[in-house]
Amino acid sequence: MVIRIKYIEEISPAKLAKEVKKHYDYEGDKFSARPFNRFRPVDSIWWCIPSKDWPAYKYGKFVIFKENDLMYLGFNVEKGLGQVYKFDHPNKHITDKSWLW
Repeated sequence: MVIRIKYIEEISPAKLAKEVKKHYDYEGDKFSARPFNRFRPVDSIWWCIPSKDWPAYKYGKFVIFKENDLMYLGFNVEKGLGQVYKFDHPNKHITDKSWLW
């Protein structure tokens, strides 16, 4: 699911991610706001994750980015890999009961 929002110069993806984090921290959960590309945070997609873990494959997360004059806010859930791939990939990619999926 993705919501399109008219982009306003004063509200960047980073600011919106931090506001989402602040809201959920207030509700009692501890979230992290992180840029996908930490070397170019201004241009990067931003994630708001219910954890300090990184990478955060197993968590459902808010994704926030801008494209032209629109900003997008969505929710992302990653599937991961099944146990059959366990020996070919790191454990962080293998789906288990802790994954939101």
